[in-house]
Formats: sequence, C-alpha cells, structure tokens
Amino acid sequence: MHLKKLAVAVSLAYATLVASGAQAAFPYDPVAVDLFLSGTPIVQSNFIAELPVLFAPGYVQACDNITPNCAAYFAVTGTLSTNAAVPATLRGKTARITYRTRGGQYWGVAPVASAASIEWMKMDPTICTTATPSASNFNSTLACAPTGDDSGTNANARVPDLGVSEVDPSLFQSLNMEFNPATGTYRVAPSQLDLESLYATGVLQVALGVPMTNVIPTNMFFNKATLRAALSSNGFQQHDWSGIPGAPLAAVNPLNASNGTNKPVVVCRRTPGSGTQATSNYFINGFGCAGSAYVTPSRMADSNGFDATGIYVQSTVTSTPAKPIIIDPSYGYTVIENPGSGDARSCLAAAQAGTNWAFKGDDNNYYQVTFSGAATGTTTPYTNFDTSIGAPFGAIGILSYESAGKENGWHYHDLDGLLTPNAAAIDASGRPATSTAKYAVAAMTEGLWEYYSEATMQYRIGGANGKPALSGDLLTLSQALFALVGDPAVVNVNLGMAANPTYHAPTGNVTTNKVAKTTKSGRTCRPPAVFYKQQFWN
Repeated sequence: MHLKKLAVAVSLAYATLVASGAQAAFPYDPVAVDLFLSGTPIVQSNFIAELPVLFAPGYVQACDNITPNCAAYFAVTGTLSTNAAVPATLRGKTARITYRTRGGQYWGVAPVASAASIEWMKMDPTICTTATPSASNFNSTLACAPTGDDSGTNANARVPDLGVSEVDPSLFQSLNMEFNPATGTYRVAPSQLDLESLYATGVLQVALGVPMTNVIPTNMFFNKATLRAALSSNGFQQHDWSGIPGAPLAAVNPLNASNGTNKPVVVCRRTPGSGTQATSNYFINGFGCAGSAYVTPSRMADSNGFDATGIYVQSTVTSTPAKPIIIDPSYGYTVIENPGSGDARSCLAAAQAGTNWAFKGDDNNYYQVTFSGAATGTTTPYTNFDTSIGAPFGAIGILSYESAGKENGWHYHDLDGLLTPNAAAIDASGRPATSTAKYAVAAMTEGLWEYYSEATMQYRIGGANGKPALSGDLLTLSQALFALVGDPAVVNVNLGMAANPTYHAPTGNVTTNKVAKTTKSGRTCRPPAVFYKQQFWN
C-alpha cells in the first residue's frame, strides 16, 4: 500500500510538470537509450551544465535519497534534442542517463572492464519521491533509492556502460587501489585482460599544485627532485627542512643548541584510490610508469610519531572519536592520509595554526594529529620532549587546483620556477581564475605544466576477457559525451581545468583560452603530444 501511495504521489507530481510545459512522456521505463555512467564526479558539474544542450526542454532530474547534494547518484531522463552536439541518429529519442559517483573512480574502471553488476539508481515510481528543486541538488525534482549492491550478482544491480576516472585505467594497480573496509583489504586491481578490453580517451585536464603552509615563503625555490624526496619512503629522502635551500631557518630549522634537531616535513596527502594521489604517485614518484624503478610514496605508517605514545594499540583496541589513533608530529616526519580534498585542506590549515586535526580514515579508524602538542581533552603533552618542535609546521599537500580560492593558512607553491617568471604577464592579462590557479592553468594549456591529471572516459570494446562490447545507441551516446563534458563553454578554469584538444580547438590567446594544446590521449604515462603551437611563455 505504501509503495502504491508513493507511485501515485510521484505520478501526480509529474502531472504537474506536464501541465507546466514538461515533456508528455512519463519519465520512467521504457526509454530508447538507457546509459549507466559510473566513476569519479570530476565531470559531473560539466555534464549537468550541458543538459539543456543534450535534452529537449522538459527533461526530469533525480538525485539519490541517501546522500546530500547528489553525492552518490544523479540521473536525468527526457527526449534527446536536435542540437548539433547530439548525433543525428539519437535526436528525438527518449533517453535516461544515470551517473553514479558513489565510491569514486575505481567504479569507473574495474566493473566497466569486467562487466560486473554494481549498485545503481533506477528512476522508478515505486522507489522515488518528489524533491524540492534547489541548487544543491542540481534542481532535481525527484529523490530515488539506489537498488542492488556491489556484489556482482544482485539482480537489482546493473553493469555500467561507461566509466570516468581521473587517471587512465592502466594506473589502477597496487598503490593506487582503494581500501575496502568491508574486507579490511585493498581492492583487487583489474586484470590485464580486463584493461585490454577498454577503450579510454582523455576528456578533461586538471592541474595539480604544490600546496604548502604559509610558514614556507612563497618565493622559496622548490623543484621536483626535492618534492619527490619529501614525499617518498625510499631513495633519497628529505624528511626535515634542514637540507632544503631557502627554507626559513627561524621558522622550520631552529637548530636547537641542545639537540640540533630540525622541524620535520609534514605531508597532507590523500588516500590510495584518490585520483589526485594517483596523479602524484606517477608524476612525482614514477609509480605505474617506471616499472619497478619507481620511488615509493610515503604512507601514514611511515610517520615517526604514528601511535608513538602507546595510548592506542590498533590490534587490541577499537578506535573511536574519543579514543583515536594518535599521530604525533613532534616525533619527526609525519604523513597524514586524508580521505577527501577538503580534509587535505583542513590538514594544512591545522599544521599552520597548531590545532589538532581529527579525521576518519578510509580504513574506518579514527585518527588525531596532535599539531597542538597535546591530544584533545587532555593537558598531557604527547611529545618527544623536544620543545623546538611545534607549530607552525612546514607541511606539503596533495591537491589539485580545484581548491584554488580556499586557501587558509597555506598557499600554492611554484614548482621548478616555472610559474613565477610569468606571473606578472598573466596577472596583467586578467585571466579569469582565482589565486595562482591562473598561472598553472595557463601553463597547462600551453603544455608546460605537466603536473596534471587527464580525466578519461572508457567503455568496453570486447576482447580476450569475453565481455560484451558497447554498441549501438549506447556507444553513440557515450562518444557524444566525450566532447560535451569537456566543452570549453562549461570548463571552469577557476577549478584548474582545461578542455582536451582531441575534441576541441583553442580559441583566443594564452590568457583566455580554455583548451589545452597538448594531450596524452588518455594514456597517463605517454609524453604529452603537441596539437597546437604555444603562443608565449618565458
């Protein structure tokens, strides 16, 4: 009875939409083209911005009912438009596109390649209710419950047709695989046969930066070799600031006469499975591109003060917010694996301000980094009794320029002196970007800033793994999306983004262009291929 009432409520709500000029077809099955897209949300805002291009007026939008702001699913159904961006064979057909962002980029590669059924969200009147449109839910008028699970066998789940990831599928291996808290292990990397069954193409470029706490002066020269040494657990290691030329001695190299110690490097990185972290792993450490020759990225357990106080023993006690695992940065080199970009920003802010940073790790454990010198709720200093080591800490982060404009106690630092010589020229141009993102994005579009991720979209082409290739209208619609999600008209350079030249041509000059002039064509480890000549750069 309850489900019948829901169906009636949604039907009445949709009747209201129709009366106000919406399309005449009921927004559920059957539709002619039903595409399931899964993976990172990196192109979600661009995709939604293109809906008026992709669909005729009257399309209906839905969010999931389990997370705020469509953080797990977004779906749209309607009639495909007659716009030139829509292939002629699709115009006028009814279509539904479901975009799962739950779980991130892993789900845009592994289940696409292996054709595994995963949880999805069906726009069905028995599982949807009306929603109040707002900017936070992309003006969706429906809230729907996800169906099925990720077991690969649930009848209510579905195989994704198209995937999206922040790095190409070949980098989905060992150190880049996300933690699965359900099993207590890291997810299994896709097999080589599965990877060979995918066609991947680059659709968008996102510049990564080198965020540092403000105790490090912006004019201090910092190169890639030093960054690698600071972020790595083997090879040459630079785990305190004493050997970094130009580091402010009074702030991070006190050289206390009693013990001669120096303030440690703090790393506010991301967890395995993050596309941002995977980009750092390949560009800085060579992981995934250098065979066995890569330098190992540091992990949280490499911290000198990881659980150093003994107030928590992971093997015998369950962590809680009140009893977290303590990571004490006064003991030396400290690495914090933050689950999200916002957490990495908070980690940097806390390192500068000397406030404790508490978070829940991807392993479902609770952690606290005692930047203040004492655990929250106590007056006991958990330190190694070296009073020269305290806030502000010189911390380095792993963040893309999507965080530009959100600096708080930290700044984006130059790398190899590439951006600083051109800052005045770019400032004078009025390039529409915030913070130093305008320098990095301008350099990336010109092909000189190589610290970036090239987001890819991929589908099955069949092969030795015996999985079915994408075909027909689903293939045609997928290929149309490659250009749409990277359309310069919706690319936001304030977020460090540039369109890919595979699908778009540069316009304007270096200060206004939103299209990159080089591309790796969806292959992260390839050198960038030059599509268009750069205009100027020192």
